Amino acid sequence: MDSNDIQKSDNAFYAEIHELLRISRNVAYQTVNTVMINTYWQIGKRIVEQEQGRKKPCQLWRLPHYKSFTLSVIHTR
Repeated sequence: MDSNDIQKSDNAFYAEIHELLRISRNVAYQTVNTVMINTYWQIGKRIVEQEQGRKKPCQLWRLPHYKSFTLSVIHTR
Protein backbone atom coordinates (compact mmCIF):
# COMPACT_ATOMS: atom_id res chain seq x y z
CA MET A 1 0.00 0.00 0.00
CA ASP A 2 1.54 3.29 -1.06
CA SER A 3 1.12 6.66 0.64
CA ASN A 4 -1.61 7.69 -1.82
CA ASP A 5 -3.73 4.67 -0.85
CA ILE A 6 -3.16 5.38 2.85
CA GLN A 7 -4.21 8.99 2.38
CA LYS A 8 -7.42 7.91 0.58
CA SER A 9 -8.13 5.42 3.36
CA ASP A 10 -7.56 8.07 6.03
CA ASN A 11 -9.78 10.55 4.18
CA ALA A 12 -12.59 8.00 3.97
CA PHE A 13 -12.18 7.19 7.67
CA TYR A 14 -12.37 10.87 8.69
CA ALA A 15 -15.31 11.48 6.35
CA GLU A 16 -17.18 8.60 8.01
CA ILE A 17 -16.45 10.00 11.49
CA HIS A 18 -17.56 13.45 10.34
CA GLU A 19 -20.83 12.03 8.99
CA LEU A 20 -21.53 10.13 12.22
CA LEU A 21 -21.03 13.32 14.23
CA ARG A 22 -23.25 15.30 11.84
CA ILE A 23 -26.07 12.76 12.10
CA SER A 24 -25.78 12.58 15.89
CA ARG A 25 -25.80 16.37 16.17
CA ASN A 26 -28.98 16.58 14.08
CA VAL A 27 -30.68 13.91 16.20
CA ALA A 28 -29.72 15.84 19.34
CA TYR A 29 -31.14 19.10 17.90
CA GLN A 30 -34.40 17.37 16.97
CA THR A 31 -34.69 15.77 20.40
CA VAL A 32 -34.09 19.06 22.20
CA ASN A 33 -36.58 20.84 19.95
CA THR A 34 -39.21 18.18 20.67
CA VAL A 35 -38.66 18.49 24.41
CA MET A 36 -38.84 22.31 24.23
CA ILE A 37 -42.07 22.24 22.21
CA ASN A 38 -43.62 19.77 24.66
CA THR A 39 -42.53 21.90 27.63
CA TYR A 40 -43.97 25.10 26.16
CA TRP A 41 -47.20 23.30 25.31
CA GLN A 42 -47.46 22.01 28.89
CA ILE A 43 -46.82 25.53 30.23
CA GLY A 44 -49.57 26.93 28.00
CA LYS A 45 -51.92 24.15 29.05
CA ARG A 46 -51.29 24.89 32.74
CA ILE A 47 -51.86 28.63 32.17
CA VAL A 48 -55.19 27.93 30.47
CA GLU A 49 -56.21 25.46 33.19
CA GLN A 50 -55.32 28.03 35.86
CA GLU A 51 -57.34 30.73 34.14
CA GLN A 52 -60.27 28.40 33.45
CA GLY A 53 -60.44 27.69 37.15
CA ARG A 54 -61.06 31.41 37.71
CA LYS A 55 -63.34 32.17 34.76
CA LYS A 56 -65.64 30.33 32.40
CA PRO A 57 -63.73 29.03 29.35
CA CYS A 58 -65.70 31.25 26.95
CA GLN A 59 -64.54 34.33 28.92
CA LEU A 60 -60.89 33.28 28.98
CA TRP A 61 -59.90 35.00 25.73
CA ARG A 62 -61.54 38.27 26.82
CA LEU A 63 -59.24 38.70 29.80
CA PRO A 64 -56.92 41.64 29.10
CA HIS A 65 -54.06 40.16 31.10
CA TYR A 66 -54.27 36.84 29.24
CA LYS A 67 -53.34 38.45 25.94
CA SER A 68 -50.30 40.12 27.47
CA PHE A 69 -49.17 37.13 29.50
CA THR A 70 -45.46 36.63 28.92
CA LEU A 71 -42.67 34.54 30.33
CA SER A 72 -41.49 37.59 32.26
CA VAL A 73 -44.67 37.33 34.34
CA ILE A 74 -43.83 33.71 35.13
CA HIS A 75 -40.28 34.62 36.14
CA THR A 76 -41.50 37.22 38.63
CA ARG A 77 -43.68 34.71 40.50
